[in-house]
Amino acid sequence: MGGAVRTRGNITPSSEFNFFVDPVAAKIVLESGLPITLVPLDVTHLVFLTAQIMEDRVKPIDNPFSRFVLEATGYDSIRRQFRPLEEAFHLHDPLAVGVVVDPAMVKKEGLCLRVETRSGEHYGQVLEAQGGPRVEVCLEVNSEKFLELFVSRLN
Repeated sequence: MGGAVRTRGNITPSSEFNFFVDPVAAKIVLESGLPITLVPLDVTHLVFLTAQIMEDRVKPIDNPFSRFVLEATGYDSIRRQFRPLEEAFHLHDPLAVGVVVDPAMVKKEGLCLRVETRSGEHYGQVLEAQGGPRVEVCLEVNSEKFLELFVSRLN
């Protein structure tokens, strides 16, 4: 999970957190020659928990896993908001795991990518670049299918 390929970043306008904090590591991984499936913000911003999902589907499970999700997301049942006063909670890392469990829930495209490692306003940015390493990039996701998988695993 990392990067923002065709969407805005979440740390800077062009950089996602994981790639921003260590773009050299991201570059090494992408250039490693290993088969890589990248799960960037392009798809992780499409899967999120809402107050409705928490109230209707997560809270009623009432087991250690569902209680962990309530705590980890900072969900406040009274305000029906997540910490810090957000109305949705994005499931970045859980989607990356979900893609491993069921790769069919995403549509991928093979793209040549490079990571900007020089200091400046584009530090940590993922760029489509000819001749760069080819990576399978998740660009679409069946959000409903993923949320069903996520909630079903809480049981």
